[in-house]
Amino acid sequence: DRWLPTPLASDGFSAWGTTDGLGHAETTGLGSGGSGETWTDNAGTWAASAGSAAASALDVPIIGTAIATVDTSTADVIATVKVTRVDDAAGLVVRYADANNYVYAVHNGTNAQLVKVVSMIPTTLVNAAATYSAGADLRVVCGATKFRLYYNGVFIGSEQTISDAALQSGTKQGLYTTDIDNTFDDLRIYARGTGGE
Repeated sequence: DRWLPTPLASDGFSAWGTTDGLGHAETTGLGSGGSGETWTDNAGTWAASAGSAAASALDVPIIGTAIATVDTSTADVIATVKVTRVDDAAGLVVRYADANNYVYAVHNGTNAQLVKVVSMIPTTLVNAAATYSAGADLRVVCGATKFRLYYNGVFIGSEQTISDAALQSGTKQGLYTTDIDNTFDDLRIYARGTGGE
């Protein structure tokens, strides 16, 4: 028998506020789901327009950022989003515990990067060349202390170990940008390991 997992959250960004369940191919029937999860604007202001999400304003403590998350109730996930970058950096945030502790992955136009933020201090773990393609998938796979970054279906860099206590239990995942012109589509978040598959 064939089996498809149900996403924890899926959003095609038909509107902003809650996920619509339209971020993956299985929008009905087997493997469908992921709707009704509430978005939280953790930094900046977010909105959806014409089937894409974007930040309409950034928070500017040091450099402008905008972060929006949904609570998936599990820390171990496979998170994927289609990124169209216009300027600066755009991507995903995973294991978001609070404004001071989270992991994010972005494409900056030249490189794909994986960065951990612990007590407000960012540490770049992966910073590798990856040819940019508008609307390509950016993916983070995290299970326990192991993290992998993919861009456009290609594994980037090497598997990273993130063992900081502050980053082990964050269950919020979502969007990250440092420019209001960057847009996002087709967010899919699946459970991994023993996280509720």
